[in-house]
Amino acid sequence: MFANILVGLLGALVFLFLFWQRLKEDYLPENIFTVAFYQLIGIIIGIIISQKFFPEWWFWIVFISFMATLGIGVARYKLRAYEVLESSVFAIIPWLSMFFLLDAVQTSKVSSLIGFLLFIGAIGVFTVLDTKYKSFSWYKSGRIGFSGLTILGVIFLIRAVLAVFFTNVLSLVGTGDVIFSSVVAFVSFLLLFNLARKT
Repeated sequence: MFANILVGLLGALVFLFLFWQRLKEDYLPENIFTVAFYQLIGIIIGIIISQKFFPEWWFWIVFISFMATLGIGVARYKLRAYEVLESSVFAIIPWLSMFFLLDAVQTSKVSSLIGFLLFIGAIGVFTVLDTKYKSFSWYKSGRIGFSGLTILGVIFLIRAVLAVFFTNVLSLVGTGDVIFSSVVAFVSFLLLFNLARKT
């Protein structure tokens, strides 16, 4: 229990710092942290709802709540959606990696260790894409959002594939996960395609 609370607090601090760091040049600090706290509240609400009513679906309830509060923050402060989404994706991945590492240590599940390594890999890929995407000839718009949408799409595509073959992986719920993860991956790549076409 103590370890879960510690990882939760540490992950939240890392999330706040990374989210602020990526947006500090464009927005007021109070707006950045308010939107970040909206998302943290969304995570807490999602956890509470899932624990009381749908414990197996905790990931999706938290994800929907997280995205909903992100949308509220963007609308309220008139922020650029793609930029904030990308910052949120980058900021949340280290927290998720901590969560999977903790589960791997507590339960000795190889699947959780693999999940941790995948998220660590996602951080590395995100960092590379974030420095190179403007040089991609097919990405003519050069707009911010490429790295976040790509990583989001890839993560959920991997979730969809894993859900087909494995049922005992942390946060996966079988057939339902295949459908929902595929939809999120498709939407992410569709948004990326539309973003690439903008001038």
